[in-house]
Amino acid sequence: MPAQLGHVVNGRIVLDDPVDLPDGIRVRVADYEIVEDALDEGERAARERALTRGLVEADAGHLIDADEVLAELAR
Repeated sequence: MPAQLGHVVNGRIVLDDPVDLPDGIRVRVADYEIVEDALDEGERAARERALTRGLVEADAGHLIDADEVLAELAR
């Protein structure tokens, strides 16, 4: 499922679009402020797809240890 946008109303998270999720499913919520950027709609959509793919891979355990990445960058 792609990332969903929403907002907070009276301390509760309200998604902008309806989503049909089963009761009890775990969800990940991260707060961030949407800022204006120079991306067009196609670039924004590509960015959202890339971020969603990254979250799916992380959730599946396909991660690289940060020390390995830093060691590779230092070479």
